[in-house]
Amino acid sequence: MPIILISGLGSWIDIIYINADEGTLDGALTDSIGGYVDMAVLTMLILSASHIMRVGGAFDKIKEIAFSFIKDSARRAELVICGFVATLNVFTIVNTAAEIAAAPIVSDISKKLKIHPYRGPTFSTPLLPHWVTFSPGAAASSSVSSRSPT
Repeated sequence: MPIILISGLGSWIDIIYINADEGTLDGALTDSIGGYVDMAVLTMLILSASHIMRVGGAFDKIKEIAFSFIKDSARRAELVICGFVATLNVFTIVNTAAEIAAAPIVSDISKKLKIHPYRGPTFSTPLLPHWVTFSPGAAASSSVSSRSPT
């Protein structure tokens, strides 16, 4: 915030102000808090679904299928980690949400094959922004938003 004020890129009114006509508090600060609340709710929903999948045995089945392909190969493990996170990203279109959902499986695979704790998450993260642009959800929303009303 101070950089915005010192550099002259904005004023206090841009950061936070009281809109007397509507009786609301507006500005960049309130907008960013509102955006964070949405992400926090999404994260809680993902963690809840993850817990239900773990208790229901879905994670064990996914790991069983993954380990049948991986066997004892670290390269295959990294491929599975990347593929799993990328697949989740296709459905969620939010990088953070896909990584949170994949974290328990990535952790278990990394521990079993003794992959360094930084390697599993780091391997999957850089690829995600590129996968998002090719996801069906992103393509559908892009095509819908680019249509002009008739």
